[in-house]
Amino acid sequence: MRIVYSFGISHEHPGTFILTYIRSSNPHHEYVGMYPKGFKFRKRMFEDIDRLVAYFQRHINDPPDSAPSIRSVAAMVPMRSPTNGGGWGG
Repeated sequence: MRIVYSFGISHEHPGTFILTYIRSSNPHHEYVGMYPKGFKFRKRMFEDIDRLVAYFQRHINDPPDSAPSIRSVAAMVPMRSPTNGGGWGG
C-alpha cells in the first residue's frame, strides 16, 4: 500500500512542522518538533529528517500519541511579528 505524505509549516506553533498523510481516504496530521539536535516525532528524537521518515514509514499504522506536546516546542522558539522586527516578507 502506498502512503501519500508531506511536510508543512505550522504557523500556529512556531518551531514545528506538520506531517500530513493519507492512509485510506482521510487525511491525518501530526506535529514534528524542531530542536537544535534534531527532530521530535511521537516522543522520539531523530538526528535527521531521513531517519524520522524511515521511522514514520515503518510505524505508519501505530497509533499516534494522544495529545501532542506542542506547547513545550513553541515555548522554545521566540514569536516573530512585524512589531518586534520579525516581519514576514517585505
